[in-house]
Amino acid sequence: MLIKAKRTDKLQSKVNEYKNKAVIRYLVSKGYECNNTKESMIRINNLLKNKGQKVIIETKNERLSKIGAYYTWE
Repeated sequence: MLIKAKRTDKLQSKVNEYKNKAVIRYLVSKGYECNNTKESMIRINNLLKNKGQKVIIETKNERLSKIGAYYTWE
């Protein structure tokens, strides 16, 4: 996945949004009903805590570079 932004703080927020959406897609595929609202995330988090489970994102080969005026994250 290639994400681009002109400022590093905007890039970080886009990367976090991408990771949140990836977690939501994974949970939906496992049969949980969730979306990106705060209430849904809190409910799912409490449900997973009660079961003693976690969702962990493993990142490999992350790379931050600057191409022209844009910062890119791969």
